[in-house]
Amino acid sequence: MIETQVLLDTMSKVQEFNAACQKHIGEVTVYSGKYIVNGKSIMGLYSLDLATPIKVDFEGEIEEEIKPIIGQYVI
Repeated sequence: MIETQVLLDTMSKVQEFNAACQKHIGEVTVYSGKYIVNGKSIMGLYSLDLATPIKVDFEGEIEEEIKPIIGQYVI
């Protein structure tokens, strides 16, 4: 499992991050305060407070093709 923190403070960042998560083979779990959502769910991501960094857990290894996309949001 790979754990990181990301900042998705615009709608375009949320959409691009979500598209990358959907390409990930394993589960993507996002934590914001007391809320836990699936990173592959655009509605789940939009329901979070995205003004602050969020914790993300990726099951397994992150695919090489999405590492640059995910990496640009890591803080």
